[in-house]
Amino acid sequence: MASNRFTNLRKAKPEAERQPPAVEQKEELSLDSTFDAATLEMPRRGRPRAKRSSGDFAQATAYVKKETYTAVKHLLLDQKKEYSILVQELLDDWLQKQN
Repeated sequence: MASNRFTNLRKAKPEAERQPPAVEQKEELSLDSTFDAATLEMPRRGRPRAKRSSGDFAQATAYVKKETYTAVKHLLLDQKKEYSILVQELLDDWLQKQN
């Protein structure tokens, strides 16, 4: 057998040390208070789904005057409210008036 650079390493270690490392055991999942029995699902980890990835929302684009948009942006920041929520409320109000 031709020797390679690993042959000397194998000879240097006794047989007992050549055993493969032990495989770590993974935690077993158990039913606890976080399990939702009504839906038979575990709660999701991480951040909640954003509007972009939700099927309940559609992206809409509109052109508005810069001055109006800037003033609205500043007021929304002060009120800690999202632009999309404001637009949704305005559209809902408009729809109510149409019926």
